[in-house]
Amino acid sequence: MKGIVLDASVALTLVFPDEQTEQTDDFWKMASRATLCVPQLWLIELSNALLVAERRKRVTREQASASLVEIASLRPRVVSFPRSVVETRAIHMLGVELGLTAYDAVYVALAKRMGMHLATLDGKLAEQARTHRVVVIDLKRNA
Repeated sequence: MKGIVLDASVALTLVFPDEQTEQTDDFWKMASRATLCVPQLWLIELSNALLVAERRKRVTREQASASLVEIASLRPRVVSFPRSVVETRAIHMLGVELGLTAYDAVYVALAKRMGMHLATLDGKLAEQARTHRVVVIDLKRNA
């Protein structure tokens, strides 16, 4: 398999048992043999999600801290993207075009630029990435 751009939502399945599914378990088995790439903002997104989880008493401070260490052990290749005002404008325009946040548009742009698959739990992100011919590993739970 080509490399995989890993959305923060997927990484958080390692932390929250109630977000784990058979699909995510299978994904992690497969991902252990793939090159994982993330944009620089990925670590900040994860940190923020864990801060929110801590404030909502979903995890303790110690669990949040341990979770960041566990997620970092995945050792994804962190890509500095965007690296210029031109790339930032392109991401902004992609966000406008797809109706995504700039944060989500970065994942689409990075996957497209690197020719990698995108793994996400975000249904809207998956749908919009496909419109840009990005191969999506859609791990969204069936509701």
